[in-house]
Amino acid sequence: MGQIAALAAFWVGLLYDQRALEKAHKMAKEMDVDLICGLRAQVPKNGLKAHYKSVLLQDIARQLVQTSYEGLGRRALKLGIESEQKYLEPLQEIVTSGKTIAERQLDKYHNEWGGNLKNIFLEKQ
Repeated sequence: MGQIAALAAFWVGLLYDQRALEKAHKMAKEMDVDLICGLRAQVPKNGLKAHYKSVLLQDIARQLVQTSYEGLGRRALKLGIESEQKYLEPLQEIVTSGKTIAERQLDKYHNEWGGNLKNIFLEKQ
């Protein structure tokens, strides 16, 4: 459930704050087709460690999550509501560690679970 709330908060932070939206738009405009295709080809194998030329996908993700975090803070102040920044914690953990949920599950499968796949169904997320 935490990841679902994180994704919703991520988009609210980017799309409902003008400064965050402009920053995300600027980042997107700076990416060319070669960069996008270069990263896209590596993501299935390397996750956030995908890189193309000198660009690391983890850095892009970290910048976007931070931009969303700041946008949520400004939105909360503007509307006089409690900030939804706390919902970004699962994404902040992922972009900080560089390990996706899938990579964490694979680590458990190979180590803690001893190759027993049934544990994925027993573990609470």
